[in-house]
Amino acid sequence: MGRLFVTGLGGHLGSELGRRAPEAGWEVAGIMGSAELDVRDGPAVRAAVADARPDVVVHTAYRL
Repeated sequence: MGRLFVTGLGGHLGSELGRRAPEAGWEVAGIMGSAELDVRDGPAVRAAVADARPDVVVHTAYRL
């Protein structure tokens, strides 16, 4: 299918997506949690997405 970039891979929704997407033919990359990358840091997120070169980005992360 293509490359999928998922924020929040360590959370409930993101982990399910990360587990099921490869079964559908997707290559998965992304961010596990804020210890890895703070999703509020725009330049850092843009750099991570650019490095992964995804076809699709799915944002499931949140920050309290």
